[in-house]
Amino acid sequence: MYLGITGQDGLPEQTELLVREALLTEVERFDAEELVGVSCLAEGPEAWFAEAVVAHGAELETVEPAKLFRQGLSDVHRTTYDRLVARARAVHRTGMTVDDDHARSAASGAVLGLADHLLAVWDGTPGTTADVVDFARTYDVPVSIVWPQGAHRV
Repeated sequence: MYLGITGQDGLPEQTELLVREALLTEVERFDAEELVGVSCLAEGPEAWFAEAVVAHGAELETVEPAKLFRQGLSDVHRTTYDRLVARARAVHRTGMTVDDDHARSAASGAVLGLADHLLAVWDGTPGTTADVVDFARTYDVPVSIVWPQGAHRV
């Protein structure tokens, strides 16, 4: 079972704690031996999901949006990214060089192309995450919304 992730970033600390807990709960619904988590490892919910997958003992695959993706990460997140990429059993690449909206869109498409099910950390507002959710539903990829009670965006 391939489980993909998309999510809104820039969440406040209290919401991060709620979302991390909710993601771990979602991941633990699956047998670790049958689960493969798929993530672009962007800072925020995508990395938190990957950490939950690894903590659960399941396999991880990543999608690299662009060759320059890592260079655009914060110093703090780059360490997390490197650790998670090292744990991944496969790294899928879009073939793009520049990390921009086009590369991120291609990466989201790649995650959906692999996923049997998608988790979306999403408050229901329009934006990139909404677009990914709509795209998943268009292609009959089941979506579970992860937005715990008490979560909010700044």
